[in-house]
Amino acid sequence: ENGTLKGYLVDGGSDGKDKLNDGYYSSSVVVSGQPGTKYTYYVKYKKTQTNEETVTVYEPITTDNLSVVSDSKTAISSVIDDKNSDKGNVNAVYNLAKEWESRGKLSSVSVTSNCVSMVFPNGIHYVYMPQNNKLNAGGGEVSISTYQPYYHFGDKNHPLYDNPIPDESANKVSNTISTCSFDRNYDGQEVTLDRINEFGENQFIIWNGHGGYNQDGPFLLIGEHSSQKALLESDDYVSGAIMICYDASYVDEDTLGRLAVSGKYFQNHLGSMENSFVFFESCHTSQQKLNGEYDDRLLGEFTRMGASAIAFSSSVYSAYATRMLEAWVSEMISINQGSKMYNTAYEALSSALSSVGDNDSVIGGLDDEHPSYAFPVLWGNQDYRFSDVCQADLKLDCTEKTLNADESFTLTAETEADGKYLNWSVSGTNFVSISGSGKTITVIGKNPGEATITCSIGDKSASCKITVIGMKTLGKDNLTNNPYYVHYMGWLNNNNIDGKVKISGSWIYLYNCSLYCYQNNEDLPTMDYRIKLRNGVKIHAYVSEQYGQPQDRYWSIKEFNKAFYKNGTGNGLSICLNIKSGIVNSIELGGKSY
Repeated sequence: ENGTLKGYLVDGGSDGKDKLNDGYYSSSVVVSGQPGTKYTYYVKYKKTQTNEETVTVYEPITTDNLSVVSDSKTAISSVIDDKNSDKGNVNAVYNLAKEWESRGKLSSVSVTSNCVSMVFPNGIHYVYMPQNNKLNAGGGEVSISTYQPYYHFGDKNHPLYDNPIPDESANKVSNTISTCSFDRNYDGQEVTLDRINEFGENQFIIWNGHGGYNQDGPFLLIGEHSSQKALLESDDYVSGAIMICYDASYVDEDTLGRLAVSGKYFQNHLGSMENSFVFFESCHTSQQKLNGEYDDRLLGEFTRMGASAIAFSSSVYSAYATRMLEAWVSEMISINQGSKMYNTAYEALSSALSSVGDNDSVIGGLDDEHPSYAFPVLWGNQDYRFSDVCQADLKLDCTEKTLNADESFTLTAETEADGKYLNWSVSGTNFVSISGSGKTITVIGKNPGEATITCSIGDKSASCKITVIGMKTLGKDNLTNNPYYVHYMGWLNNNNIDGKVKISGSWIYLYNCSLYCYQNNEDLPTMDYRIKLRNGVKIHAYVSEQYGQPQDRYWSIKEFNKAFYKNGTGNGLSICLNIKSGIVNSIELGGKSY
């Protein structure tokens, strides 16, 4: 705390998580001091330090000090003038707020081009922003929702009032893609905190309303108004998660203004939003900073929860945002001729930018209320689709293949889709590897075993089963009357195997293969002599043991393995095998595999 050690973080469950040892570390700190006192906290481990967080001490919110906020609303109404420009009214309110700050009525004041942000001694965040009639400032089944806080609400001359495009766009998606359904349509005062809390997984959300920007980052105005009860009961008003915005269009002595939510609100109240997409038809939601980076205090919370989004880089002309939404949705429900699937969010945005324009300069010029041109920014998964349905068939030119270790072959996908959209995967990477991309890849055998190669695109997939056999010492197949000398030596100094391997047609001969274990007057480890073969292979083996009668007959795999499980007793063991219509998978001797 301000450079002084205050305690240690422990994984003790006091962080509100379900159980101890959940990987979340926390510590409790008692903060005291006069209202307005600031404390800076950070966590340090050896030479590594986290970012700093500042905590401000505020007065407790009471019914009495809420009157300060109500009085401010009246005072702001007295200094703004409809004849003034938006910048003129912003300056008038800012000057008033600075006067209050000098008299101790405000803890802090900040201003942007179209917003004055005030924090009262009780911690309530209050925002003034003018209502510009040109700007929006101020895999599985998908549920579609539209949130329009200004629908049938506020200034009837505002272009956001009764805007049909969000609902029409939602209906287009629902009518085109069977797995998408338009089942939530919230307008005006229906857009409440409780409705926002319905954000979750597998949703497509269209948000059409005012957005603002202050020291806490981007924020969204909603249709709900403040209530004194909520102010007394929720910490969100003190942290800046919820702000109260001056609203001249809604005159009610019992309310202090409309509510707005920042990224902190979504952080505090929402859970997973996996496979969801939000189109913010609002200003500043992806505010571009002077260094060229985008403020992630709002959109970063959505991507952290697994959602993707499109948001605008600054204050945006309403007509441009609406046209962009309409064009983007139309492209999202169109089939890409390369992939034979619906367009991705990135592909749809690229096409929409080409048809509508790269930024809102196509609608109007720059002025005090619109100091920079706005453009859409894509956050999260650029490959997001409303549906993974692929309209092209997919199959492989081979569905089952047997190959030797170190042997390779080509595997080709047969489909009308462009090969660059195909995804190849391997189940059993210890046994095979693949190289290449597109419609044709190379499969290489590595070790004896089974693997599956899968090619997929959207909801379509095709597989090939690969069996790798263990005759690695043969080098290559289809050898005729070509003897190969085999010699293994190593894991026991007094142990070796010598022999030859020959292939002739469909026959495989292993002859003069002997295992010698010399007794050397010491105990030898247990040895496991067995040959593993593919199921169904019959074995004709001539077996000679130094102290036993030779057996020349057909063996089942089970019998063969059982007979060759021996303890090291100094006996020599010779094996001759004739294997027809089958292939040796591996030879295991003393726990080592060949």
